[in-house]
Amino acid sequence: LLPGGDGDADACEAMATHLEARFRVLAYDRRGLSRSVCDDRTTAPGLLTHVEDASRLLSSLGTEPALVFGSSIGAILGLQLALSHPGQVRALVAHEPPLTQLLPPLLRQQATAEQDEVEAQFNKGIITDGERYNKVVDIWTSATDKIAKEVFAKLENNDGRNEVNPVYIMMDSGARGNEQQVR
Repeated sequence: LLPGGDGDADACEAMATHLEARFRVLAYDRRGLSRSVCDDRTTAPGLLTHVEDASRLLSSLGTEPALVFGSSIGAILGLQLALSHPGQVRALVAHEPPLTQLLPPLLRQQATAEQDEVEAQFNKGIITDGERYNKVVDIWTSATDKIAKEVFAKLENNDGRNEVNPVYIMMDSGARGNEQQVR
């Protein structure tokens, strides 16, 4: 389990409790966070350092590929772990990776410009920190909604193929999911 933000292993406790009856569960404090110390305190460890730490930890526990769940920055770590060490990752659930660079360029530029405007308002004292936070969340939620709408349209028409897309059937019927779950 790879927690997001500055979450340590304790952030995964509730999920680990649900999984431990069926799986061997591993959650750890990333280097420099919580109970994990950083040898070099002059620089913060980067993405690749955290990925290599996770890889070494998995290696020390056995050779069976892991089922990995990562949220936020943990999702990015999981994606990089799967790319760098594919033999160690059997499956990955990448929950809400903050990868705005994967948005279409125009949409990313629009959302970034809107966020810059909100940040400028905050820096001038026009809006409070809470208002800034809410506006930024709204901006990126709107960007996500636009992408989701495009994805759903592609699923519905199955990229022009004659057969029906099974993911669309499950989503549209509500029997196995809905648009919010597929997003």
